[in-house]
Formats: sequence, C-alpha cells, structure tokens
Amino acid sequence: MKGFFTNLKSILSDSQNNTISSKRIVVFLCVIMMIVGFVANVGYGIEVSEHIYTSIMYVVLVGVGLTGIEKFAPKNPCDPS
Repeated sequence: MKGFFTNLKSILSDSQNNTISSKRIVVFLCVIMMIVGFVANVGYGIEVSEHIYTSIMYVVLVGVGLTGIEKFAPKNPCDPS
C-alpha cells in the first residue's frame, strides 16, 4: 500500500522541483469525476447532464495540455542559453 501512495505522489509531483502540483490534482480529480459519471450513466442508468460532463472534459483537456507544455518550456525563461 505504501508503494501505491509513493507512485501516486510521483504522478502528482511537478518534474522541476518535486512538489505536488495543484493543477495535476485538479486534473486527476476531474478524471475521477468523468469516470464516475460514465459508469453511473452506462452501468446504472443515472442521467448525467451533458453540460456538466463537457465542462469537466474541457478542464481535463486544458489541464493535460498545460502540463504537457511545461515539459517543453525552458527551465528559466530569463536565461538566454
């Protein structure tokens, strides 16, 4: 169980300074909500509003996109090299 939390912390950590990123936590929670909504809709027949599901999807797409852009951004934008 300790290994699970260590892996989860490494997934949610920022690659530059190894601290937990709030953006990644928000994206992770939104993915969980999307999965719960999908399972509720398909498995139990509970109707999830399309607007809510779409809004959560946009938050996930933007969050994942910004996290991916961070990988290619320079470490120090003021450094010309």
